[in-house]
Amino acid sequence: MASVAPALASPPAADPGLKDWVEELVEQKVLELLGDPDSGLTLRPEVEARLKRSFAKELSQAEQAHLEEEFAGYEQRYPCE
Repeated sequence: MASVAPALASPPAADPGLKDWVEELVEQKVLELLGDPDSGLTLRPEVEARLKRSFAKELSQAEQAHLEEEFAGYEQRYPCE
């Protein structure tokens, strides 16, 4: 008699972070078993420059958002009359 594998159940909807946790766990295990496929590779200078510009832009936007948030709080605490 042939055995039938049970159907995989969906994760419970009550825990939305479960899917992210499982994905991260699987990724870690794959890297542990196979290693990092990019290990030992170097970036071309133009790609490295583009990444640095992108990171600087992201940081600048984050700093700007923080300053706007801080200033908005200041305006609420000390309104101009």
